[in-house]
Amino acid sequence: MEPRLTPVNAFVSLCRSGDGWPSVLEKAGYYLARLEVPVKVDGRDTVVFDAVAVRGDGKFILAMEAKSGSNIEQEQACRLTKVEAASVIRSGAIAVRSEVRPVLDVCFFGLWEKGERLKKGLHQEGIDLPLVLIGPDRLALEAGQFRDEELARAFSVPIQVDGPPPAYLRVDERSSDETFRELLRPGIVASMSRRESTVSVRVLAERAVPDLGLMGLRHQQKLLRRFEQAARTLAIELSDSIHLIERTAACPDAVLRILKSPEDSDPRGRTQGYQALARRSTRAPKEAPGQLTIEDLLDELEEGADTDEAGDDVEVPL
Repeated sequence: MEPRLTPVNAFVSLCRSGDGWPSVLEKAGYYLARLEVPVKVDGRDTVVFDAVAVRGDGKFILAMEAKSGSNIEQEQACRLTKVEAASVIRSGAIAVRSEVRPVLDVCFFGLWEKGERLKKGLHQEGIDLPLVLIGPDRLALEAGQFRDEELARAFSVPIQVDGPPPAYLRVDERSSDETFRELLRPGIVASMSRRESTVSVRVLAERAVPDLGLMGLRHQQKLLRRFEQAARTLAIELSDSIHLIERTAACPDAVLRILKSPEDSDPRGRTQGYQALARRSTRAPKEAPGQLTIEDLLDELEEGADTDEAGDDVEVPL
């Protein structure tokens, strides 16, 4: 995982359980509501929060600005202090009971090694917002305080973690073309194994980034364009197996047509076909729960082939 994606993935992981990281926000009653959501300030300027979580009773909203660098921009920080809860609710289409008046907590999540400069920047600008720093073995509230007393208690002491957070979000606009291509490959292999004749690039993107649907529309579109470019390159590289049908104004989704699949071969040729796909892939680390690298998927397919030869049914994970 690229270091700049650590803060947002830390926030997402804190909203969830079962991934090896402490579920601090989930235990405090919060759920992940939106990612990359643009919010109007004073009806004019716009800020984009990297993540927004909402407490289950609707009384508190937590909006996070991720800082992978060490600088605090004065204008941006000042705009963040002016955001109103109603604007976040409206922009994120967040459901809150009419009788509830939510309180908005705006915070920063940053990298431990950038912490001193981040704290200095907040102090110089007179910004008293919570700053959570993520290190290799802990995360801690290093400046400011949460307005939600439950969160304030949860972050009253450093929280121990075991390494970096799971990579729920593995790409952003700055990621390399190769990264986008490698994220598409497992989904393409899964479609081949299911003998699908077509699969849209959007479906493949959602397999690679399951939280895509929580993102603001503009950010979604930017990522989808990058995935389309990756699919275009793969269609050239694997021209004997897949063909890209480009999107148009009338048909807004680009679609991959599967021309040939290893499933079309005899058992030996099937295995060799999938192995050939794996050889063209760059090995990637294990990511968040439920996400498969292409090597994981091919291992499952090979095990399935052994089972299939024994006469059992085979289920292929997506």
